Amino acid sequence: MTRHLLTIATVLSLTLAAACAAGPRAGEPGSPAWSIEADYTDCCCCAVSCPCLFGSAPTRGYCDGVTLVEIERGHFGDVRLDGVKVLAVYRGGDWIKFYVADEANEAQTEAAVKLLPTFEDFFAVENVLEVKNVPLSVEQSADRMRISTPNTTAEIEVMKGKNGEPIEIANLPSPSFPAPPFQDHVQYRSITLRHDGEDKRFEYAGTNGFTARIEAVAPLH
Repeated sequence: MTRHLLTIATVLSLTLAAACAAGPRAGEPGSPAWSIEADYTDCCCCAVSCPCLFGSAPTRGYCDGVTLVEIERGHFGDVRLDGVKVLAVYRGGDWIKFYVADEANEAQTEAAVKLLPTFEDFFAVENVLEVKNVPLSVEQSADRMRISTPNTTAEIEVMKGKNGEPIEIANLPSPSFPAPPFQDHVQYRSITLRHDGEDKRFEYAGTNGFTARIEAVAPLH
């Protein structure tokens, strides 16, 4: 499968899209129709459980991490995004990179990167450092999950309660967190969280992770 590296002009346009949610803000007249049903996995450098989700400051004063969005069904405008996977690598509010699985074509790649900051403000960072199609592997068992690209690895394990069942947290995130309501939030802890880019690098272990379900549609104008 040919990998698509978007042109500088396209990256600049997507940077503006991330800042402005692809033109008009979601729900405003003229904004594209969109919908998403997706599995959502996050792993960051905060302690378990991530204080940001409760409306508190991040553990280290900043938040490095990755978010995987596996779109089961969705679209942005006229572009279908069924089966598209996107890995966002970030320092929250500072910079972000978007790695789209290389099965996606160029139109899907551009649409997916526009969709994420439209349905969740957390992705709407002006400083978009990279938009690239890459091999993206996701391996999951009952207790562990491993996400990898050529320069990023996140492996997380389920945290269990006294009865041996996975710990689940309901009614998050905090209203102050820039994200839609998560469904089926399951608590994980990182085994490995590593990014080794040319310009940005981080590595952590024993930090927060979770899986959730996202279902959202464009608000009525």
